Amino acid sequence: MCYNEAERSVRYCLKKILFFVFIPILLLTALSCRKEVEVVTLSTVSPVTPTPKTSASPVQEPENDGAYPTKTPQITFVPLPKSTSAGSSNSRTPTPTPEWATPYPSPTGKPLVDTPEYFEVVTVKKDTVVRKAASEKGRKDGKVREGNTFRCLGEEGGFYKVDLNGAERFLEADDVNHLLVPSLQTDTILIRTATLNIHGAESYPKLQSIARTITDEAVDIIGLQEVKRGTDTGSVSDSLKVLSELTGLEYYSFCKTLNYDGGIYGTAILSRFPIVAEDSWKLDGVKGIEPRYLSYVCALTDMGPVDFFNTHLCANAMYIKSINIASMVYYLRATGVRRFLVSGDFNCSPPRIYKYMKDINFVNVDMNTFGDGTSVKIIDNILYTSGYLVSRVDMVDFSEKSITDHRMIVCDAYLLPEE
Repeated sequence: MCYNEAERSVRYCLKKILFFVFIPILLLTALSCRKEVEVVTLSTVSPVTPTPKTSASPVQEPENDGAYPTKTPQITFVPLPKSTSAGSSNSRTPTPTPEWATPYPSPTGKPLVDTPEYFEVVTVKKDTVVRKAASEKGRKDGKVREGNTFRCLGEEGGFYKVDLNGAERFLEADDVNHLLVPSLQTDTILIRTATLNIHGAESYPKLQSIARTITDEAVDIIGLQEVKRGTDTGSVSDSLKVLSELTGLEYYSFCKTLNYDGGIYGTAILSRFPIVAEDSWKLDGVKGIEPRYLSYVCALTDMGPVDFFNTHLCANAMYIKSINIASMVYYLRATGVRRFLVSGDFNCSPPRIYKYMKDINFVNVDMNTFGDGTSVKIIDNILYTSGYLVSRVDMVDFSEKSITDHRMIVCDAYLLPEE
């Protein structure tokens, strides 16, 4: 009797387990299989039609009848027209790329710097007077010495109009030789070049110390930053002219960035060689921050011309400074000059610039040029392209820290003849 009751109890438990466990599992499995079958069946019966591929309307390329570009620049800030789908409701043919957005990145689609076949210059035969007007009664404005060479701007009534360090002046035709000098390089050019932030030096003792250092290093061409001229607080009327006289670097070019304290402020280039071309371009930046420029001169040596740039980038956060850098690279490309030097206080280390300009080289890669040395700041530099070899790289410190908070970078630069 006991055995039968125990058997019934076991059977009853097995039925419960079968009903509440195994049957639900089987039902769930069946439902899952049914859904898979339905998906396969629907896919088979009603296949999804693939979306037809539409091709964008072709972009009309601008005409390029010149020799440029030799290659597309690495950085372009020109927004190209966006193509639209041919089947869309607002489909239209994209407008041609604007003229200033041609593959050569300049406002005209041509190089910003025009290198002529010949440079038109005048060479002074004897020490003579400079005049402000093309007349013997024209107001005198100093003298020039025998051997000085200036860019000729034209001839007026027995006088030649010349570019005298950024000012239009006149020299008597009988006192000069009018020449056309070929722009071709005839041999390797050696120039001793440098860069220095003079920290707004305006007192004669400071300018003397700076000039002495430049002279001791036998510099031929130097880029200067933070140059003040004719301010109310300066003890000299024109610091750049004083530096030119003290160093013997008779030719100079000034790039004004802003008005300052009753005078002007900016960057400058001093050269031992005649300056036969000059220009400057305002770099992109952020509104409310001091404007920055890239300046340019072409210095004419006995062996041919040398293209030299100078700049002073902002000292703000890197995301702001990167705008300056990219704009600088843009203009360097847009000039059309292929072999050049760039001096400057870049306020950043070489890798920051190399990111935007992979084919550039740096004179200074490890020398701290600013501050007291507690942190390494490789911010003053000279950039150079292929075609140049550099040697005798040095950093010159000033014994008197009050003269400038920067150190001068100087080197020998050899410009090799083009093959």
